[in-house]
Amino acid sequence: MLTIHGRTRLQKAMKTGQSDWDAIRRVVQLYGGPSGIPIVANGGISNLDDVRECLEYTGVDGIMSSEGILEYPPLFTETGTEAVQNQRTGPGRVQITRDFLDICRTYPPDEGGQGNGIKCVRGHVHRYLHEDLKARNDVRKMIAYAQDLETLHKACDEIQKMHDDTSTPGSSRHVVAKEELSWYMRHRVVEKNADGTSMTALEKKLAKNREVNQFTEEQLEEMKDGERAGSVAHIFGCSIDDGGGNGDEGYSGNGDGRQCW
Repeated sequence: MLTIHGRTRLQKAMKTGQSDWDAIRRVVQLYGGPSGIPIVANGGISNLDDVRECLEYTGVDGIMSSEGILEYPPLFTETGTEAVQNQRTGPGRVQITRDFLDICRTYPPDEGGQGNGIKCVRGHVHRYLHEDLKARNDVRKMIAYAQDLETLHKACDEIQKMHDDTSTPGSSRHVVAKEELSWYMRHRVVEKNADGTSMTALEKKLAKNREVNQFTEEQLEEMKDGERAGSVAHIFGCSIDDGGGNGDEGYSGNGDGRQCW
C-alpha cells in the first residue's frame, strides 16, 4: 500500500497551498489499478464531499485525513456537506472535547511510559476549540498551562458558558449546526485586502501584529532618556517581558481582542 500526500515538504504553514490531486492521479495511472499497488490519497480533505471528489478525480483506493480529522474526528461522516446544506450534523466542538477528555480519564495518557501525556491532550483540546479560543485568551492560557484533566474540563465549561450566554445585546445562543472548521483552515482561508491582494487568515493576523509592534518601536524612539518602558505597556494594555521572564509569557490581551506578541 502507498499513501501519497498532494503537497511537497515545503508546502507547510503559510505556504500550504492547494493539494496537487493531479500528481496523485498520475501516480495512480502509473502504479495503481486492479493489478497494481493500492494507493491512498491525503491532502485537501475537509469533509465527505472532498472524499468523494478526490476518489472520483484521482482514482485512488482510499482516503486519509490528517489535520482535518485532528480538529473534527467525525470528519468521515455526512456532516458539513452539501447533502445536509453544509451544516454540522455531528457533535459540536464542546461535546467532542468532553468526550475526548472522558476517554483520557479512562485511558490515562501518562501510562505506558509515554512521558508528559497531558501535553498531548492540551494540543488536541486546542485544536477542537480553536474557533472559540479566538475570543477567550483567558481560556487559551488555561489550556496552555493545564497540568491535569480537571483544568481542561473547566476550560471546556467556560466555553460552554460562552455559548449559552445571550446577555450581550444582539447575541444569540450558539448553534452547533453552524460550526465550521477553524484550526484546519488557519493556513487555507484566503481573505481579500483593500488593494486586491489576498492572504490567509493567519497571514492577516501576523501582519496586524507586526503593525502593532512597529508602532510600539516608534513610541519607544520618541521616549526621553530615563522614561520607563513600562509606560508603553500601559498605552497598549500589554505586558512587556523584562528579559527575566517577568512578563505575560509573550502576549497579553488588552480587552478588545487584540494581542501583542
